Amino acid sequence: MDGSSLDFNLLEMQPLSNLKWFDYCLREVLPGRVGRTLDEVGSILRTVQEDQSVLLVNILGASDTITRNILCHFERLNIRNYILIGPGSDFLFDLARRGHPVIDADQFFNYHRAQKVMGFQHSSAELMKNILVNAYVIKKCLENGYDSLIVNHGLC
Repeated sequence: MDGSSLDFNLLEMQPLSNLKWFDYCLREVLPGRVGRTLDEVGSILRTVQEDQSVLLVNILGASDTITRNILCHFERLNIRNYILIGPGSDFLFDLARRGHPVIDADQFFNYHRAQKVMGFQHSSAELMKNILVNAYVIKKCLENGYDSLIVNHGLC
C-alpha cells in the first residue's frame, strides 16, 4: 500500500454528526430521532417501519427500569420497528442519543394544543395528553399506510 492509494486524510477529523453510529452488536443506529411535531413523527416512521408495521410503546408514567426491560426484550427478539412515546426527560433524550426513536409527548402535546385551543380540567390533563398523543401518532401511521400497535407500559 502506498500513500497515493489512500483517498482520504487520516489526520482530518470528521464531526461526529457526519459519522455513522453502531451499537455493541455492530448494527447501525440513528441517534437523535426525537419527534415533537407530526412532520418529525412522519420522518421517524420512515426510518423504523419494517414490513409496513410499527410498534408504538407508550412509556408515559413507566419507570426507567421497566423501559430498559422492554428494550432488552426487543433487542433479544430483534424487534427494531418501534417508537417510544414518553415525557420529555433526560432519560428519554438519552434513549434518543443512543439511537432509539422517541416522541417527546410533552412538546408534541403542547405544539398541537397551541395549534388547536383545547380546554379541559387539570385532573384529566395527563390522561388527555396520553390519548391525544397516541391518536395523532396512529393517525400519522395510517396516513403513511403503516399498520400500528400500541403497547402501554401498564400492560407489560
